[in-house]
Amino acid sequence: MIYLDYAASTPIHPELKPLVLDYMTITGNSQSKQMHELHTIINQAKCHITSYFHGDPNRIFFTSGATESISTAIIGAAQFYQKSGKHLITFKTEHNATLAAFSYLKTQGFDITILPVNPDGSIDIKLLEESIRTDTILISINHICNETGHIHNLEPMINLKEKYGFMIHLDACQTIGKSSLNINNHPIDFISLSSHKCYGPQGIGGLYIAENRHITPLIHGSHPVRSGTLPHGLIGLMGEAYRIASRDYKANISHIKKIRQRFLDNLCDVKKIIHTNDTPHIINMAFLEASSEDIAKIRQAIYSQISSACHEGSISHVLKARNIPLNIIKQSIRFSFGISTSFEDVDNACQIILETISLKRLRAAE
Repeated sequence: MIYLDYAASTPIHPELKPLVLDYMTITGNSQSKQMHELHTIINQAKCHITSYFHGDPNRIFFTSGATESISTAIIGAAQFYQKSGKHLITFKTEHNATLAAFSYLKTQGFDITILPVNPDGSIDIKLLEESIRTDTILISINHICNETGHIHNLEPMINLKEKYGFMIHLDACQTIGKSSLNINNHPIDFISLSSHKCYGPQGIGGLYIAENRHITPLIHGSHPVRSGTLPHGLIGLMGEAYRIASRDYKANISHIKKIRQRFLDNLCDVKKIIHTNDTPHIINMAFLEASSEDIAKIRQAIYSQISSACHEGSISHVLKARNIPLNIIKQSIRFSFGISTSFEDVDNACQIILETISLKRLRAAE
C-alpha cells in the first residue's frame, strides 16, 4: 500500500534510527540525582522542543502522548481554576481528545460551550466574543485541524484573551514542521505537543505550561504536574525530531508543496471539491464521481482517512461541523504527505484513484 497518512503518524526520521539503540539502552532512573547522562538527554530535549516555539525549557512536561497532554491541560486547568469560574469554550472541529475532555468536564458540573465554525472552518470571532462570560476560564483550540489542514489565525483570540482574561489551551500536535509558532508574539497558557506527528517515536508527548499557570494533576505522585519515571530514551528522540523539524523546516515545506501540486495536477480532470487550501501537508477532498464502494477501494490501496485515524470508520465530525452535505462527506478522503513522500508515490496513488472512479473508461467511451 501507498502511505499517504502522515497526519495520523509519521515514521521515525532516518537520522533518529541510529540513536534509538543508544538512547533506549541507557540504564537508569532520571529521578536519581546521580544519573547525569539521563539529565543531559532530557534537558537537551527540552531545549530542542521549546526552541521551536520560543518557549522556556523549564516549562515543558512529558506525557505518554498528545491525548494525555490534551486531557491534562483541559481537565487539569479546569479543576485548578474552578474557583474563578466553571465555563469553558471549544469548537466543533476540535480533535476528539479535546471534545472528550469537555464531555467529561460536563459530567463534573462544568458549563461547556462548543461553538460552530464558519463554512471554511475558521472561527467566528464575533460569536466567540458573544459567548465569553465573566466565569469563562479557558478556551481550547487546535492550531492546525488534523482532518482538513486548516490553520487558525490565533491573533484575534489572543486579543480577546487580553481583553477578558481567560486562558488559552492550544492543541499544537499538527503544528511542528507544518507551521511556525512564536509564543512571544502569541502568549498561550497551555500547549499540547506530539512526537509522532513530526518523525519522532510514538508513546511520548509534551505539555507546555506557561509561567504562573497551574493544573491539578491527573496522575498523582511526587510531581505537581505528572508523576512517574521519565522515559529518557523517548524524550531524547522526541527532542531530536523537533531539532530536525526546525533545521529542515523550509526545505521540507518546499518539498511538500511540490508533492501537493503534483497530486493536484494528476487529478486536474477529476470532479472534486477540496475542503481546504491552508497547510500543503494535508488535502481533504471529495470525489464527486466516486461511490462509497470506490472510496473503500481507494483506501484499500492507499493509506488515508475519511475522518480522524482515532475514529476510523466514522463520519467526519469536522466536515459535518462545516455544514458540508452528508453525501459530499461520504465521498471525501484525507490524504496527507510527508518528507519521504515521493513523486512516484503520488503518481501511483493518483493512478489508483483515476482507475477506481472509472475516469479512464469514461474518456475511452468518449
